Amino acid sequence: MRKVWMKTSGEIEAAVCQGMTRFAQECMGRGPKDVHTHLIGDLLVVRLQGVLTEAERHLVKTLQAEKGRDLLKQVRIQLMETARRSWKRWFRRLPASRC
Repeated sequence: MRKVWMKTSGEIEAAVCQGMTRFAQECMGRGPKDVHTHLIGDLLVVRLQGVLTEAERHLVKTLQAEKGRDLLKQVRIQLMETARRSWKRWFRRLPASRC
């Protein structure tokens, strides 16, 4: 009889935190200061804190609230679209897991 090993929700959450941090470091040049992951049934919630660079925080503070936020969103959207091209390569490097 073959044993089937199931990961606990804590193990899955920890692996997601590590993967998100590594992804951010590789694609954005730096990782978040804090990552919280919650697995609720079949829903995975990931909250990243401290993801803005000093320059981005300064930009948001010095421009009008809406203008700074919109400019930052445009930059982040462009960065994520560029990063999506490398996602497939990045996810292929992750070890296969059995959840």
